[in-house]
Amino acid sequence: MSQLTSMALLVLQDQLGSISSNQLRASGVTDRQRRRLLDDGILEPVGHFVYQIKGTPVSLPTRLISLCLQHPQGFVTGPTAGGYLGLRRMPKASKVHFCMPHGARFDCPNFVHLRQSTALSEDHIRQLDNGIRIATFERLAFDLAQDLTPTNLSSVIEQMLQRNLTTIEGLGAMARLLCTSRRRGSATFARVLLQRHPGAAAESHPELLVLDCLFRGGVDWQVERVTALDLLDLPGTIRELTELYRRRHDTITGQTRVSATPVVAETLANGAAA
Repeated sequence: MSQLTSMALLVLQDQLGSISSNQLRASGVTDRQRRRLLDDGILEPVGHFVYQIKGTPVSLPTRLISLCLQHPQGFVTGPTAGGYLGLRRMPKASKVHFCMPHGARFDCPNFVHLRQSTALSEDHIRQLDNGIRIATFERLAFDLAQDLTPTNLSSVIEQMLQRNLTTIEGLGAMARLLCTSRRRGSATFARVLLQRHPGAAAESHPELLVLDCLFRGGVDWQVERVTALDLLDLPGTIRELTELYRRRHDTITGQTRVSATPVVAETLANGAAA
């Protein structure tokens, strides 16, 4: 690899063996040297002006890096981005969800599910150290409203909030910007935000289910310990929590509501935290 400069090698290391022709030039590799690297079998083309070290294993990250290098206007979003970032309740996606500006020229590979948007800003995108361009958490939450049920979207938003990946204010700003009657997912996204339970973020999907059941039963938040075994009998647990609330409510004079504090779902088994 004598014709690869030290700067080019660093880029290749960061980007898991991928590099664009512009990055090669910026790293001091001339077009003539690039052709020699291809002739010598050191680099191989993997897309439009994008190359990899020959023999680089194909993986989801390498595919995403190559796609982003070929189409720097676009970004990874939807279930693909959610799964890559470790978010829960993601549906299995057979194709890579990739968003491009509406009307942009795009030769869509067969492994890509193309999403187009008329409302794109660099503020909606962040570039990872490995070269992947991915939706910000606020934009991702909005985009996922097309793919998830309201309950699962609510669970993902709670996970983002609990991990300090975003804020209610940031999500609200994205809703104000993107929610229109013509844009898919807008109604779901707005409804989930407006109906969110007050207080601290739910720490798990089962906890969110408990909170939903309690609120539908007319019960304000109350400190109770809910274990993984309790969650195996969710209807019985909800009845028990509701009865405890009613008893406490009856013992308090001069108040019509018990003070609001978060319900804590204490997961004691690995299978309880989804």
